[in-house]
Amino acid sequence: MTRALERAAEIASLGMGELDVSAVPPRRLAELSRYGIDGKASLLRRHSDPRRLATLLATAVHLTTRAVDDALDLLDVLIATKLLARAERETTQEKMKTLPRVERASAKLAAAVQVLIESTTEQVDTGTGEVFPPETDSVEAVWQRIEAVVPGRELTAALAAIGELAPPLDSDADEAWRAQLVTRFPTVRPFLEHLTTVVDFGATPERLPVLKALRSLPGLSGRKKVAPSEIDTGLLVGSWRRLVLAAPHAEPGTVDWKAYTFCVLEHFHATGYRTWTRPTCGWPPTEPPTPP
Repeated sequence: MTRALERAAEIASLGMGELDVSAVPPRRLAELSRYGIDGKASLLRRHSDPRRLATLLATAVHLTTRAVDDALDLLDVLIATKLLARAERETTQEKMKTLPRVERASAKLAAAVQVLIESTTEQVDTGTGEVFPPETDSVEAVWQRIEAVVPGRELTAALAAIGELAPPLDSDADEAWRAQLVTRFPTVRPFLEHLTTVVDFGATPERLPVLKALRSLPGLSGRKKVAPSEIDTGLLVGSWRRLVLAAPHAEPGTVDWKAYTFCVLEHFHATGYRTWTRPTCGWPPTEPPTPP
C-alpha cells in the first residue's frame, strides 16, 4: 500500500495532472496513452518530436489517474479482506473456543435464576387461575433452594466466567471484532499520512466530517495523550464510543487514538470513498469535449 501511494506521488510530481487536456478527444488520448505504455522505445524514437511529446503527455496524464485508482483498489482489498474480514474471522474463532464455557456457565445461572423467581414471586395455576403465594419468605430459604440446584461455589465461578467472556450490557454485535481490529494498527500506520497527502479527496457536505477526521489522523498517531476535544466524537457510533473514550489502558480524560483511527477508516470505507476522489486533471473528461 505504501509503495502504491509512493508510485502515485512520483507520477503526480511530473505535474501532468495540472494540465487541461479536455479539448483533446478522449479516444485519441486513450490511443496515445496505450501506445506510450505498450510501445517500445525504439518505435517511439522514430516519430517526430511533436508526436513523441504528445504520446508522453497522454501517457503521463493517464498514469496520473491510473496510479491513484490502483492505490485505491489496493486500499479496498486491504480494508475489506486484511482488516475487517480478518478481524471478524478471528473474533468468530475466539468465540467458538469460549462457547462451551459460556454455555455451561449460562445454564447454571439460568437454573439459579429460575429457582429465585419461583421462590419469590406469586405462582398462577394456568388451569384454574388460582394464585399461590411465594414459596419462601426469607433470603436464607431462597439460598438453600438455589444451592440444592447449583452449589454456591459453582454459581460464583459461573458468574465470574460470564463476566469475563460476555460483552457489557450496552455493547453491540460489532464490539468484539472492532476491538480485534484495533490490535492491527501496525498494518495501517505506514501509509496513513501518504493516503491523505497523495490522494486529493473531495467530499459532499454529509461526508465532509469523515474526510476532516481522516486528514487529522497523522497528527494523532504516536502521541501519548489525545484529548476528546481533538477528535470528532460525533463519529463514535455504537461500540466505538466505548473503545475510543473508555479504553481500559487509556488515562482519564484521554482517548484511544488507535481505536479512533479504525473508527474513521470504517466510516471512510463504508461511505464509498471511491467516489470521493477529485480528478487531478482533465482526464477523463466529465463531458464530451468539442473537437478542436
